Amino acid sequence: MTDAIKDGWVSPTTKPSLPESDAIRNNRAGIGAMLAAMAAFSVSDTCVKLAASELPTGEIMVLRGIIATAMVLGFVVAKGQIHALGSLLRPVVAVRAGAEALIVALFVSAIARLALGNITAITQSSPLIMAAVAAIVLKEAVGWRRWTAILAGFVGVLLIVRPTLKGVDRASLMALMVAVLVAARDFMTAKIAGSVPSLVIALATTVTAVFVGAALSVAEPWLTPARTTLLLLTLGAVAVSLGNYFVILAFRTAEVSVVSPFRYAIVGFALASGFLVWGDRPDAVAGAGIALIVGSGYYTYHRERRRAEAVTAAPATARAMTAPRPD
Repeated sequence: MTDAIKDGWVSPTTKPSLPESDAIRNNRAGIGAMLAAMAAFSVSDTCVKLAASELPTGEIMVLRGIIATAMVLGFVVAKGQIHALGSLLRPVVAVRAGAEALIVALFVSAIARLALGNITAITQSSPLIMAAVAAIVLKEAVGWRRWTAILAGFVGVLLIVRPTLKGVDRASLMALMVAVLVAARDFMTAKIAGSVPSLVIALATTVTAVFVGAALSVAEPWLTPARTTLLLLTLGAVAVSLGNYFVILAFRTAEVSVVSPFRYAIVGFALASGFLVWGDRPDAVAGAGIALIVGSGYYTYHRERRRAEAVTAAPATARAMTAPRPD
């Protein structure tokens, strides 16, 4: 559910040049941190899916949101960033937090009805949606290779969702809406000034989730959670916080282009968790769809890295006179 710099925990920074051996060591450490983050996010999603079988969406959002807010606020205090809490009132921060809260609401509602591996794979199509929007709306140059990867990813989504003449089932539609909203959220994150601390952005998200959950609870029954369910939500809040910490570590240690593709490891963790906890096994069609989404997403990152390396390697004068070729 959470996605690197784009989740608002990490402010993009320019890393100083390092000797090659140090860069390799840092990249390896960053990859390890990213894998740890994806494992933690998968644990959080598993806890939410288990809780969703007993509690309504709004109550889950309120309970987990309160725990997560307390943890993030503690981090804010520990980092001495109390003075930056005024940033919570900035429109772009508030709108992004609202989008994130809606993402959580849709995800929690859908996860109770879909296999964990399937919903995780569908939501991981958001980078492909971003690439398509960048090409169509922002007029970014995109060549046939990346368009092929984007279309392949969308075919993968269709293989998992499998729409019929009656349409798409409600849970799958909510998962697709999550992927679209994640892409929109990521564009909004890029608009937030670098002076706004990442933890403050995260705090805005957790607080908004509590209020949105409370609003949903008006139309839902409020149930007394079992002790085990409260423990699950607490574990989920801790896991998602640890996941965000490891994401911060990954992107501040290694090159973004190196660690970003490893975010797709969450699909593998989700498939393993789904099998171990619920006995879920994707059939051949869904398995092919998952492979297409992961493969096309990885290829998109790969092409972006190649383009960035080509631009960096080109002489300054040539870069000034020529634009990078779409790929």
